[in-house]
Amino acid sequence: MTMAWLTLVKTTGATPLMPGMWPKFLAIYGGLWLGAGFMRPIRLSLALGAAPYFDRALGEIMSWTKVNKIGAFAIMLVGIAAASFALLGGVLLLLGGLP
Repeated sequence: MTMAWLTLVKTTGATPLMPGMWPKFLAIYGGLWLGAGFMRPIRLSLALGAAPYFDRALGEIMSWTKVNKIGAFAIMLVGIAAASFALLGGVLLLLGGLP
């Protein structure tokens, strides 16, 4: 969604929230979504390769915080969500994708 938003802003100078831009945004987003389908096997391979590192990180969080695996997983999810939100928001802000 971020890439579609940025593409629309850079090509038209308008955000998807402006009148008449929603169909163009959906066309860009649909094309990117279709292209992402071809990346699915690569993403699966990367996830399988990263699994041992995430398991190790869970173990570290469990030992630092003295919580069970479910608690450590929740802490990890919150951390990943906060980092993702900050990164995507920063990219949008730096590349001029916010109104």
